[in-house]
Amino acid sequence: TNYYSDSKFPNLQMCGKTGTAQVSGAEPHTLFVGYSQREDLPLAIVVVLEKSGGYGLTNCIPIANTIMQDALDRYTGNSD
Repeated sequence: TNYYSDSKFPNLQMCGKTGTAQVSGAEPHTLFVGYSQREDLPLAIVVVLEKSGGYGLTNCIPIANTIMQDALDRYTGNSD
């Protein structure tokens, strides 16, 4: 388990785990599972990319960040 802060998730403190699952004869699956440590933002997220190659940190964290930043905006009333 890692703790991600402003370097990966601006304005959020996230707990999470990245992973890579090998697939016979194909690129590996990558994943990120995490949740916000903020009590006022009770959200969890799972990002799974099948046969994406690479690593969960580089493939899934940017996607999770986009989704979590949108959720933060919606919860705080900053969405369009």
